[in-house]
Amino acid sequence: RIEWTALIFFGGLFVMVGGLEHMGHLEAIAFWIFDNFADDPVMLAVMVIWVSAFSSAIVDNIPFCAAMIPVIYKLGELSEDINTAPLFWALAMGCGFGGNATPIGSSANVMTVSISERGGHKITTAEWMRVGLPVMLITCIVATIFMVLFYDSLYVNP
Repeated sequence: RIEWTALIFFGGLFVMVGGLEHMGHLEAIAFWIFDNFADDPVMLAVMVIWVSAFSSAIVDNIPFCAAMIPVIYKLGELSEDINTAPLFWALAMGCGFGGNATPIGSSANVMTVSISERGGHKITTAEWMRVGLPVMLITCIVATIFMVLFYDSLYVNP
């Protein structure tokens, strides 16, 4: 059986993220992060974790992550002192962990809710977030600690 609701939802998400990118909102995020955190590369990476985590909780993590790749490259272009390798790790961790917070945070979550409803057990957003949000926060805290401790190991010489 085809999950039409989920397919239409995913199509709409990709269109929405593409629209945000086309309107320049994603580039504005890059400039905001750069303006506020470029002086400290570790803090810059930590902010990428948290911005991408909270954004991925609101928008499906895969299209958001794909749309943010040019943003990370843009951060690297804004200053030759910024190495993008740790930022890509931060993006991957933030998007992956942030997707756990809400039922729309990842494709797997959307499918889980859809299949669960078909089986007669509706999972509400509040039910999901009672577990998902703490999981997201804990894993993002662990990712932050990892980034602070191992930032230099993630650094790639250009």
